[in-house]
Amino acid sequence: MHRRSPILSLLALSSLAGLLLHLAACSGGSGDGASNVPGGVNNSGGAGASSAGAPASAGAAVTAGAPSAGAGGAPTSPTAGAAGAVSAGTGGADVSSGGTAGAAMSSGGANGTRPTGPSAGCGKTFADPFVTAVQHDMTVKVDAEFTAKYASRKYYTQLPKSYDGMKPLPVVFYGQGCGQSGPENSGFSDVMNTDGFLLVQMIPVGGCYEAGKNGSMNSPDGPYFDQALSEVEANYCIDKSRVYVAGWSSGAWISTYLACTRGGVIRAAATVAGGLQHAHPTCVGGAGIIMYIGNGDNENGVVDMVNGFDVGTGQSRDTFIKTNGCSATSSAWDAAFPTCQIYGSCDNPVIWCPVDGGHGAGNDKLPSAAWKFWGSLK
Repeated sequence: MHRRSPILSLLALSSLAGLLLHLAACSGGSGDGASNVPGGVNNSGGAGASSAGAPASAGAAVTAGAPSAGAGGAPTSPTAGAAGAVSAGTGGADVSSGGTAGAAMSSGGANGTRPTGPSAGCGKTFADPFVTAVQHDMTVKVDAEFTAKYASRKYYTQLPKSYDGMKPLPVVFYGQGCGQSGPENSGFSDVMNTDGFLLVQMIPVGGCYEAGKNGSMNSPDGPYFDQALSEVEANYCIDKSRVYVAGWSSGAWISTYLACTRGGVIRAAATVAGGLQHAHPTCVGGAGIIMYIGNGDNENGVVDMVNGFDVGTGQSRDTFIKTNGCSATSSAWDAAFPTCQIYGSCDNPVIWCPVDGGHGAGNDKLPSAAWKFWGSLK
């Protein structure tokens, strides 16, 4: 994003009669230079054998290659690496300026002004095997305090069998619970073929996402999402108006953080057992959300006090109701999901689904409920 700040300054007006007014103009010069540059992922080589120790997923994981920072995104010829991994070539230019948490990505607007239409990746050839999780490595520009730990990131893409590279499909960015370092089988990976969406599995650093109960205002997970989305849009055919986030536990925390701060590009979210951290930029109205919470969840409860602030799921619900301008009075949502209440009378409703059980209760219901909700949005 480039800023232009022309400033017209009026110099001193002399007290002596007959002297001229002096007007000087100065220009702000160059802007901050942050830009969204896709990382140059190009899966044009054959997918080799995956390593024997690949985490459980809807298909074994293969590697798309490690982008190098600042290389400008120029693809090279794919080369076979260890265990037949696909090398995507160079890429990985800086995407976000860190502390502002991806302002360019979140400025798509709310309530009818978010990006629409097919992504730049529509029409590109692809070699990803269907269903298999393909690894993408990238270098993300984050604030200096996070560079050592959070600059090197990865994510996985999984293509449904209906993907042809021409028809734009919805995309779901999925966040896992703590403890994962690779792709996992989730309810969303189980239904991506029947529901026809591209699945992106976001991978935490150090076991859990930084966005969370004690997450930072300028969480490095913001620029991470921004760059992953830029790369996915550049290399796969997605519908830019149907970008969703979902997750459970730690993955729910990153999902609510992104839905709050990037409501201009994220259409809606779906979570289980996760609230909204206290330290976050002002929420951008525009992302609807459906939230499942176990009545007996003692880890991420309806009320969850951290350092004197309530970061629980109830507070998260109320924040989205207020941000999205929804009614403070709820009503029954859908007979197939009898515990769910909808806070409507707004373009981006909030659905609250308390269920019996502890931490993670509702995970089995989330994918079907999410698609029912997301499909109802304009």
